[in-house]
Amino acid sequence: MDVKLYNFMIKTAFDTKICPCIHKDILHDLFSKIDYITKSIRFRSVVFMINKFKYEISSCIYAYFFFILKDVINLLDYCSRLVKNYRSKIIQHSKMNEQNIKIVEESCFCVVLAHNTYGSESELLQASLMGDSTHQWADKCVNIVFLTDGQVLLQGDHSNVDAIVVMHAGDDSAMKSRRTLWQPDEDVLFDIPVRLSFDLTTEDITGIIDAKRKFNVAKEMHRVDSIKFTGYGNDLLRKAHLYSDTIVQIALQLAFLKTHGSFAPIYETASTRKFFHGRTETVRSCTQEIVNFGRAVIDKRDLNTQRDLLKVAYNEHNNLMNDCMDGRARTKNKRIGDKEWAFSFIGYMLDDEIGGHGYVSAMRPDGYGTFYRIGKNIIQLTITDWRDTKSNLDVYGENICWALDHIGCLISTSSSL
Repeated sequence: MDVKLYNFMIKTAFDTKICPCIHKDILHDLFSKIDYITKSIRFRSVVFMINKFKYEISSCIYAYFFFILKDVINLLDYCSRLVKNYRSKIIQHSKMNEQNIKIVEESCFCVVLAHNTYGSESELLQASLMGDSTHQWADKCVNIVFLTDGQVLLQGDHSNVDAIVVMHAGDDSAMKSRRTLWQPDEDVLFDIPVRLSFDLTTEDITGIIDAKRKFNVAKEMHRVDSIKFTGYGNDLLRKAHLYSDTIVQIALQLAFLKTHGSFAPIYETASTRKFFHGRTETVRSCTQEIVNFGRAVIDKRDLNTQRDLLKVAYNEHNNLMNDCMDGRARTKNKRIGDKEWAFSFIGYMLDDEIGGHGYVSAMRPDGYGTFYRIGKNIIQLTITDWRDTKSNLDVYGENICWALDHIGCLISTSSSL
């Protein structure tokens, strides 16, 4: 990725405000350097004047966090923000409410100091997207959640930047923080964070309680699982002169076919190298060429036939990707009539082995959300679905590994297929 473009997207991710409107939220890229920190959604406004710091900025931020941790109250809730007229009512209660909402909406990003830990990887993944309703502000491009055991969850808004950039920012931060055991400076002088107090009526408090209940019901609708395929990764695929993303996309179609007996009109974001100013294209990868290959595999046709069809499917997917990168998107999926859907989207969690990885929940019942990152000798996938639907998360995950294994048997390391 171009360095200037990467830096632009990093700036956009952490220096953009989203102002909610009835029909369409508005993005503003340039504004004053204001940040806010929440602890169980107690709001404090912190103005970072970088050029006035007499101490290392990390120590000053640590001092802010430590101060806020001492005193905690609950206030607003994620689901209550989603109701536009409810937000308007809170603003109308008092001038102070109006000013506080404005400060929150004009802030760069949200930092949460959470009193939470999660035992398993699955629980941590669940928390990275749904988690606690008081651990996110939906209009922020970036929500950062610090857990008590030192792990970090990060949620990125995909509307204005490439989400992979948000993940790279997390990877870079994690890598730098692990080089040395950092200790904050003692006796750091800092301005006391300002508490944002809201005037709430009995109706408001009742609404917050009801919003929490609805949020908890909604988050129980989703399941998530993590898969680590170690059969091969970028090293082998590069030796075979193959683009690894295309191989994974074909494997997802094959896995869905074996799981449900039909193909999935998968939605994949096009290559991010030309993602600029919030514009991108998407690839609909359920092509006739992939359908032909999938049927040949399920029908157990000879390996040479399967290899030939895989090559055709591989080349067609790459052609679609190239067109999308140049803004020449074209509709190629002829099988939209299938009831089952699968999607590839992006969220964020931090993992030691391959860097940041994450997910977003499946976008509709009977479908899946599939996110992946490809390492040298590993393919890390995170899959999601809705509970109590026709989807089968466990079988789908097993079949992804089967599909990658089978495609691996068709790959020659000497040339492209």
